[in-house]
Amino acid sequence: MTDFNKNYINGVYYGLGMMEFRFGEFSFFLSDLPNIYGGVGSSATFMMYDPSNDIHIIANFGSINFMEESVPFLAKTLMIVNRLKE
Repeated sequence: MTDFNKNYINGVYYGLGMMEFRFGEFSFFLSDLPNIYGGVGSSATFMMYDPSNDIHIIANFGSINFMEESVPFLAKTLMIVNRLKE
């Protein structure tokens, strides 16, 4: 299930019904964030798994109009997790 061999856009890969976000490909400034994977819905709903921290991030923005805001939300959430680990 974690064979992400298709590139959707820069930093987003998919395969077998799931997606992987590689934040380091979005921006150099996000390169310390882990790669996460999971399911992404068309109405900006998602459940992603971060294997490096063993956490799930689940959110529902409820509208396709908020799809662009969901990726920065994921990045900010992972930044908070990284700060809590310190």
